[in-house]
Amino acid sequence: MKILYIDSPIDPPGGGQKSLLILLKNVKADKKVFLPRYSYFCEILKKEKIDYEIVPIARLFKEIKKYDPEIIHCNAATVKYSFFSAIFAKILKIPFVWHVRVVEKAFLKDDIVAFLSAKIIAVSAAVKNKFSKIWHKKISVIFNTVSDDFLPSKIDMRKELGVSETEKLIGIFSRFERCKGHDLFVESAFALIAKGYKLKFILCGNGEKKEKIKRKVYYSSISSLFIFKNYTDNIADYMNACDMVVSASTIEEAFGRTLIEAMSLGKVVVATNLGGHREIIENGINGFLCEPNTLSLTESLLKALNSDAPIKENAFNTFKSKFSLDVHISQINKIYFQLL
Repeated sequence: MKILYIDSPIDPPGGGQKSLLILLKNVKADKKVFLPRYSYFCEILKKEKIDYEIVPIARLFKEIKKYDPEIIHCNAATVKYSFFSAIFAKILKIPFVWHVRVVEKAFLKDDIVAFLSAKIIAVSAAVKNKFSKIWHKKISVIFNTVSDDFLPSKIDMRKELGVSETEKLIGIFSRFERCKGHDLFVESAFALIAKGYKLKFILCGNGEKKEKIKRKVYYSSISSLFIFKNYTDNIADYMNACDMVVSASTIEEAFGRTLIEAMSLGKVVVATNLGGHREIIENGINGFLCEPNTLSLTESLLKALNSDAPIKENAFNTFKSKFSLDVHISQINKIYFQLL
C-alpha cells in the first residue's frame, strides 16, 4: 500500500497535525507527506524520520504523478491546497480520502471537494452533519485517538507545581482564544474558591488572549492559586497532575482532543455541551456536561467535586473502547482497503 498524505498545517502545529502524526507513525504502508510550505511541522516530521516534501501548488500535479500513490489522504480543511489536490487526484484516477476535522462550513467549496472525494472521514457526527445529506453515504465517522506515547514521566508534577495533598488541581489545556472559554474557567474558579473549596488551577497553552486572562487573575485576591504554563511536549505530566480537566469552549468543537487525552489518564472531565463534546461525554457517567456560561460550569464542577460515582474508571473504560489507538488505526485501515 502506497499512500500520499497532504496537509497544510497551522503554525505552531495543532490537533490536526497531532492526529496526522499518529497515522504516519502507525499505518503500515509506504508513505510520504506533501506540504505547501515550510512550518514547524516539518521539524517534527524530520525528528520522526518521516518522509516529506515541500511541494507548492504549481508543482503539485507533477509531483503527485511522479510519486504515483495508490491513495491520497488529505488532512487539510477546505483550503486551496486540498482543493487542487482533490482535482489532481480525480484527473489521475487516484482515490482521494478527505479527513475533515472542522465544523466550520465552507458551503460550495465543501461540496466541490466532497464531490471529488472517494471517501470522507469526519472526526465526529457534528462534523458529518455540516455536510449536505447528499454526501453522507461517502462519510464515515472515525473519532480521534491519543498517541501511545502520551504518557506521564516519573516526575512528581504536583510537588513541582506546589499542589498539596489536600488540594485538588483543575486544569484547562487549550489555545488562549476567545472561543475557548478561559474567562468562564477563571470566573468559575473564583466562585469555587468563594465556596471554601481547597483548589488550585492550571491554565496551559499559548495564544493572543493569554495576557488578558493573566491580568484578570493577577488583579484578584487569589492569584497565587493559579498556575500558567506554555504548551509543551510534556503536557501529559501537567494533565496527569490534575484531578479534573475542563474544556470550556463557547462554540461548537469538531471533537475534543483534550478530553480524550485526559480520559486516557483516568481523569474526570467537564466540558460544555457543544459539538463533539456530546459524543465523548455521557453526562454524570464518564464526565460532566454544562452549558457555556459561568453558572452552569460552576455547577458541573461542583457535581464533579462531590460525586461518589466511578467517573474516573468510566472515563478510562470509554477511552479504551471508543478512542484507543488500536480502534482508530483499524478503522482507518478498513477505509484504505475498501478503496484498493
